[in-house]
Amino acid sequence: MISVCMATYNGGKYLKKQLDSILFQLNDDDEIIISDDGSIDNTVEIINGFNDKRIKLLRHQKNKINHQNAAHIYTTKNFENALNHANGDLIFLCDQDDRWHPDRVKIMTNYLREYDCVMCNFNLMDEKDKIYQNQYFPNSPISKSLFVNLIRMPFYGSAMAFRKQLLSRILPFPNDLPVHDNWIGLISQKYGKTYFITKSLHDYRRHNNSVSNAASGISSNSLSYRLKYRLAILISYLKR
Repeated sequence: MISVCMATYNGGKYLKKQLDSILFQLNDDDEIIISDDGSIDNTVEIINGFNDKRIKLLRHQKNKINHQNAAHIYTTKNFENALNHANGDLIFLCDQDDRWHPDRVKIMTNYLREYDCVMCNFNLMDEKDKIYQNQYFPNSPISKSLFVNLIRMPFYGSAMAFRKQLLSRILPFPNDLPVHDNWIGLISQKYGKTYFITKSLHDYRRHNNSVSNAASGISSNSLSYRLKYRLAILISYLKR
């Protein structure tokens, strides 16, 4: 059984295209766990409009925080809520505004027979569904070294899938964790085998309302904040 975990917040503009690209790849006993963070657009209406028993909508209660990366922390907690309700043996992470390739689930599932966590390559797509860069990574961005990965932060949640056995190690997330994907990747390397799939298996959408600017290669955070964030992850990693 496969669980696709998605966090939504005012994602109505692209959500139907994303769900359409996923649902036909799933079996009848698979599920899409969608945790919504109080959307005020048509996100919930679109989800309910599918009338598909595989889609399970959760209403997540957002607790207001005062933090320079509040948007990222909200998204991370929203994903944590979805993961807490996942029932599948294999768990796929999913953004609300991307587009999966038709063979994505099949290919990643095959790799998960040997590996505990996999991450695929992806293309970059604009607001009008146009691909403007193929294969974002020319080579695997993931190192075998913990400290290299702490510097690079190479894991992209929207491109990841892992075995459910890792959940007991991954959850709960550390308090005020800004970015869930690198935490999941680092813990997966610590307790399992990871693999990078060089083939692009989805189109990663960049647009003005994106919470993450990861694929732009530019961080808006100060150097001091980035160092504090990495130190906090390292401490949590060693404790876990």
